[in-house]
Amino acid sequence: MTQKAILLLTTILALASCRGRDTFSVSGTLEGTGEGQMVYLEHESLEGIVPLDSAEAASDGSYSLSGPAPGAPDFYRLRVGDEIVHFCIDSCEQISLSGKLPGLSTNYSVEGNKDSRKIREIALKQAAVQSAIASLSAAVRSGRMDARAAADSVRRTVLRHKEDMRLNYIFAAPQKPYAYFALFQQIDGILLFNVDSEADINLFQAVGTCWDTFWPQSLRAQNLHNYTIKGLQGIRIVQARQQQRVPTEKIQESGVIEISLPDKRGTTQSLQAQKGKVVILDFTMQGADFSPAHNLFLRELYNRYHGQGLEIYQVSEDEDRHYWRTVTDALPWICVQEDNSAPGAVAATYNVGTLPTAFLISRDNELLTRHTDHESLRKAVEKQF
Repeated sequence: MTQKAILLLTTILALASCRGRDTFSVSGTLEGTGEGQMVYLEHESLEGIVPLDSAEAASDGSYSLSGPAPGAPDFYRLRVGDEIVHFCIDSCEQISLSGKLPGLSTNYSVEGNKDSRKIREIALKQAAVQSAIASLSAAVRSGRMDARAAADSVRRTVLRHKEDMRLNYIFAAPQKPYAYFALFQQIDGILLFNVDSEADINLFQAVGTCWDTFWPQSLRAQNLHNYTIKGLQGIRIVQARQQQRVPTEKIQESGVIEISLPDKRGTTQSLQAQKGKVVILDFTMQGADFSPAHNLFLRELYNRYHGQGLEIYQVSEDEDRHYWRTVTDALPWICVQEDNSAPGAVAATYNVGTLPTAFLISRDNELLTRHTDHESLRKAVEKQF
């Protein structure tokens, strides 16, 4: 019997067992709940969090909640204060979810839904990665660890986690709801997998194909299908852009081409808004071997001339946002990263073929000179002061 036939048979049996019921329930015991502690059942819909049910935990911590049974696998969460537990519901299950507060999000057990047990595994691994990143960031801020060493550790930690999710949860069973859950994880507020990345798009295609096959009418199947198609189109557009570089003479005639990207703190930074300053527009890659010496050179210029009106607008080509943010946290100038939805597009606009490449921009927002070596850039900056 094929895998599809087995899944369809399982679905039929589940629907048969649900006759007469159009709800699912979640109940259990939560140790550590205070008197009158509210427990909430919420739907993690595509539009946002939707409240479904709530109840006061009994004196022994027991509770019972219910919600409308979904027509296809969907995702829910149990919330007590700021503590959250994620789980999956296929139809009209009666699941048991018990745990202990504080620390409920990592200190709980779930029975009655196999996908929810896998989601628990994923959530625990995600929490461990998040904790490791927080510890490394704290070490950098306290001066106990070099920023680049910490960033290397962050990158290795995230890559190991991605590979674990890729092999053991997504590719291992793309038809399972927990594969969908793994696909849309966030680490430090950033999606672990990027639909606009050639390295990740096949994961979205694998899961999307399964949802198209088994639950084609569900909102999640339709959304994932459209999301994946958009990612594929974006990749093709970027590839076409990178093959059509803008001639250097056109850039010189046009002056400064606007760049507007979020910095390491999420604030959008405009290149043209730096008018009135002498600006070094620097294209680089923080993960490259040349980066430490390059940033040290830029810091010398910045320290010497910033008080006289020098600014650095640094565009990084790193794909790993966690690594980039860790490395740039201690840099005093404007640091932005190429948009992951169109990697390399900004560099292509400025006809950048090698890294690092810098442009010197006048106080009137005019592009003055282009540099691929430190000495010529130093001399060009000195002429402006």
